[in-house]
Order: sequence, then structure tokens, then C-alpha cells
Amino acid sequence: MGLVWVADHVTLGCEVAVKFIAGERPGKQHEQRFEREAKLAARIKSPHVVRIFDHGLTDDGHPYIVMELLEVESLAARLERKGPLESAAVQLLISQVAEALEQAHDLGIVHRDIKPSNLFLLRSGYELFAKVLDFGIAKQTDVDAARAITETGALVGTPLYMSPEMLLSPRSADHRADLWALAVVAYHALTGQLAYEGETPAALAFAIEQRRLVPPSAHVEGLSHELDAWFKLALSWDVGARFSSATELARTFRSAAQGEPFSVATGSGELDRTERDPKPRDTPSPESEDPEPLTPSGAALATTVRDDSG
Repeated sequence: MGLVWVADHVTLGCEVAVKFIAGERPGKQHEQRFEREAKLAARIKSPHVVRIFDHGLTDDGHPYIVMELLEVESLAARLERKGPLESAAVQLLISQVAEALEQAHDLGIVHRDIKPSNLFLLRSGYELFAKVLDFGIAKQTDVDAARAITETGALVGTPLYMSPEMLLSPRSADHRADLWALAVVAYHALTGQLAYEGETPAALAFAIEQRRLVPPSAHVEGLSHELDAWFKLALSWDVGARFSSATELARTFRSAAQGEPFSVATGSGELDRTERDPKPRDTPSPESEDPEPLTPSGAALATTVRDDSG
């Protein structure tokens, strides 16, 4: 069981948070996970990733991480306490988490467990400020597979926020698994509902494959139909049809949340997502829907972007 204690840092002269594993001395795998979490998080120089000061082993062999002490509340606790966030707050949240993920992905680091309980909101009188925590199961894509701590085929992370490729083949998933998870977080934060549900990973994967996504505008009055289209793209079964970077995801989310058309990058340029659904739908009907057309911006482009609606 992981515990976090508040401690005085003698040399720095400030309070810090110390994370360690309670109980009996943990095995080598837990030691490696703690070391991995500290080193990966320390490499990301983003204000939206918790700062790491030190890591090591106690005298009795328990691994620990010393990190900045924050007056925070997890997004999970905030949603449970107050319900869905306002659209403007979700836009800010997604922008900040995406900024942290963009830096991580540039370093070849995939978090693999983006979820509300790993996103912390600072308690202050200012606007929302998010921090990403827990890089303990992060994947370093430039590390040889033989050195990976997680066993081949092992399911890591939280299934309800996992992309289909993470559910079916965890070791093959890349940075776009984080983008999927962040889109599910956005859906949850806006609506108070999960994008997809299933009692088992297999049932969850089936629900995703069957495209059982209820448009967010069906849950919350006033959400734009551009936002409905954004989620259909961000949560497409086809990984190649989704957003390619955290920066693109955040930029297009902001536009869609404000009811504006958004463009997505392709190999040949950009396409404007201009089609709107004529009205909100209580439930998706993939059997009767054709893919929404994408109108080229500027010169005609041969590449098309699927939204996987049919």
C-alpha cells in the first residue's frame, strides 16, 4: 500500500511530501517502479507535473520519493464532491494536462494511467491549476523492451480510461493511449459520466468497438455539436483516425467546446471539421450513420479522416 507523509526537509527548510510503500519490505519490482517514477517525472520540466526532489531506500529497505507538497484535491474527489465542471474549467484542465503530456511524449515517455485520481487541482484563489502525478507505470518508448518492468501482455493502468489498443495489447500502445485517456477524462469532467463502461476489459473493448458513445450534448444541455464531433474523433476505435499529439488535442478541444469548427492535421495538410449534427441524439446509432464529411481547407486534399461512426 502506498502512503504519503508530510515531512520537513532539513536542508531546504520546507515541508515536502514523502511517498513510500507501507508494510513489509517490497520486492525488487516495487523498488524499480519507484525509481522509475522518480526519474521519469524529474525529466519533465513542466509546471503541471509534480516536482521530484529525491528518491532512494530507507534504512530498512523501503523505497521512497520526496516531492513537492501541494495543497491539492484530485479531480476524482472534485467530481465526486461538486459534480461536472464548467466548460471553461475543463478547457483549462485539458490544456494544462496536454502541455505536460506533450513534454513527456517528446521525451519518449508515455504515462499510461491518465485518470481523474492522477490529476490534482491546486487549492488556491486563482484559476484552476492542474498537476499530473504517478508515473509509476509509465512506458519509456526509447528503452529496449527487454528492460521493461511490466511483463509482456500485462494489463497496466485503469481500464475505464484505457484505449482499445491498451486493453488488447498493452505493450504495443504508444503516446496516443494517453490522448485517449485524456479525452475520456474530458468527457467525465464535462458530463459526470464515463464515456464507455464494461464489467471486464473484454466487455469494455466490445462497447468501444460497437461505438456505444452517447454524445455529451445528450447529457448536458448547451454543449456544442462540434464537441460531439470532437469526441467521436478523439475516441475512435481506429488509432490512426485520432488526434496525433497532445497539443492538437487541446487546441481542437478548445475550439469545439466554444462551438467553433476545428481542423485536424493529416499527412497532406489540415482538414476543417465543419459538419454539425442537426440535433442532439439520446443514443448513438452507428448502423444508420454515414461518416461525417470533412471539408478541405485551402487546396483539395486526397487524405480523408475517418470519425469511425459507421
